[in-house]
Amino acid sequence: MDLSPRQQGILAELRRGDYVEVKALARRFGVDGSTIRRDLQSLRRLHEIERFHGGVRIRQPNATGHASRTTHLAIASGARRLLGHGQSIALGSGPITELLVPLLFDLEGVHVVTTNARVAEHLDSGGVAVRLTGGDLVHGTGEMTGDSVLHAFEKTQVDWAMVEVDGVHPFAGFTVDSPWRVANLRAVMGAGERRCVLAGSSAFDRRRIGFVAEISVADLLITDELLDDGSLPAYEGRVVRTPIDTREFVPEGGA
Repeated sequence: MDLSPRQQGILAELRRGDYVEVKALARRFGVDGSTIRRDLQSLRRLHEIERFHGGVRIRQPNATGHASRTTHLAIASGARRLLGHGQSIALGSGPITELLVPLLFDLEGVHVVTTNARVAEHLDSGGVAVRLTGGDLVHGTGEMTGDSVLHAFEKTQVDWAMVEVDGVHPFAGFTVDSPWRVANLRAVMGAGERRCVLAGSSAFDRRRIGFVAEISVADLLITDELLDDGSLPAYEGRVVRTPIDTREFVPEGGA
């Protein structure tokens, strides 16, 4: 893909510093914010830049893991804002869920049902009432599987069911990389009065091997702000994009 002169100029501008606000780029190139955002979406698809709330920087060669954790934390924070005191929650497992768990510690009277022993142990250490389903432990994951998990959720009804997936596609639905996770995720989702799916923006428009559910099964789909505007209509208002905290990326004294 050939870059326009303005897009080439944006890259040149970003190479001069660590972080630049979108509105500063709009002023620099004499265009409105929506035009700059379209340019930035194109550059992000080419893996040239990294977008954060309100701004952008050149892509860092060694920043992949750090950026993933930052986007995951944004999604976890968005999920936490849905929850209130005294509610019941069914949780699966995954990197976003691990970041969500400590955010639940300040909620009073919350009760959590989970399929993951690590999640259960962490919740218990924070004083959260938790029930771990029975089942067979999948080595190295902390995850329980088998008929015991399914039977546990047949008799369970919670206010919120929250699960993570690896693929989100308007036609292929919610999918995961590991087929053995499918039954667990369906069981967790089936227990929720309201169902929330957690997925990074990189999971959108991707199909994985294990089919979990159609998009219509979810009440909400929480992702990070890096999801392009053009992806939203296919999900019929279910998507909530959460801002990424840029404080650790902004040089001291501001951008």
